[in-house]
Amino acid sequence: MIRSTTKVVLIVGSFIPFLAQADLTSEYLTKLVDTCHAIKSNHQHTLRKTLMQNNLTMDEINEKLMCNGESAYEFAITHKAMNNAKMLNRTGTVTIKEIAAVQNSKSDSLTD
Repeated sequence: MIRSTTKVVLIVGSFIPFLAQADLTSEYLTKLVDTCHAIKSNHQHTLRKTLMQNNLTMDEINEKLMCNGESAYEFAITHKAMNNAKMLNRTGTVTIKEIAAVQNSKSDSLTD
């Protein structure tokens, strides 16, 4: 049986609050690799469960976790894990048009 290896690159900084208190231990790295494997699994339940077990949020892994040199979203796409890619891509983005519309409606109500 061939075992695939997943390299985890972590942008060290403020990824997890306890990171400042402890060095990267093998247990911690195992949790990050488990998260990459959960992303690759294409099972949203597995990914959610892994995040909960490791006290991680979707925003944290989207912003700061890299698996095999790719962002979590790109890693899911590369491994054809479309269900997890959709879940990872759910961000609350706001376009400039939406901001302009809100600002225009506020200024219209001020002139009334």
